[in-house]
Amino acid sequence: IPESPHLHFGNNDFSLALWVKVDAHGVRLLGKEAFPENWWVINLLDDGKAELVLGEGRGTGKSVRAKTVTSLATDAWSHLVAVADREARVVRWYLNGKLDGQEPIPETMVKGLNGAGRDISIPSSHKPFRGLIGDFRIYGKALSSKRVEELFQEESGRRTSTAFRIKD
Repeated sequence: IPESPHLHFGNNDFSLALWVKVDAHGVRLLGKEAFPENWWVINLLDDGKAELVLGEGRGTGKSVRAKTVTSLATDAWSHLVAVADREARVVRWYLNGKLDGQEPIPETMVKGLNGAGRDISIPSSHKPFRGLIGDFRIYGKALSSKRVEELFQEESGRRTSTAFRIKD
């Protein structure tokens, strides 16, 4: 996704929502990386948990690593939503419409997330994933738990299989 000023989140709230079907764990799904100065990425850790990393430099209090509690299945669709609520100073993870983890944002993270000059890479060049991403949405606000559940319900009926069918 090409670089654009509206993808500079600064110190504002934002939410990232996507459907993902991964073939393996231990990968980076996507990211906007101007590392080590400024970045955000979504990783899928070796244990299958999703992780949103927000970074404003190296050192204590300059980054947050929020993870889901539940591991994502391989070879099945999962709906992920990461909500960075800067006002409440917390990152919340939702998996398949339900709250599945949260992590406080350090009070010292005040520089803002911009990743200026960087595209959103899907997949990232670092540990690129193999699989499918669908319906990736970026919101310039913190989504409510009700809206996250609605997003999951809107699409879940169509995300029951990864099989391809050819219709005549």
